[in-house]
Amino acid sequence: MTNGSFIPFLLLGRAVGDVEEGSARSAARIVGQKWAGGAEAKGGICRYDTWRCVRAEGMPASDAVLAGLMNVEMPLTETQDVCALNARINRLEVGPIDQSV
Repeated sequence: MTNGSFIPFLLLGRAVGDVEEGSARSAARIVGQKWAGGAEAKGGICRYDTWRCVRAEGMPASDAVLAGLMNVEMPLTETQDVCALNARINRLEVGPIDQSV
């Protein structure tokens, strides 16, 4: 997606499987849902250790943040109603992982 607005949020300290599952459920219903914690690059988002051009040493503090980093990308042309709908869907699908979402 191009020409969009990114809305990041963090599920810090949650189990990777829970975050991955919530991300998948949300992505099935929201255009532009992305998760930065996957072992392989997906949808233009990736962790430093998936880069093929450099050898990366482990960075545990960065890994912990990336494991919980979610991103919703909304086109700038979306209406407020569509944005509100996507926010409700995201709360329903990801909210159970962390009640602060």
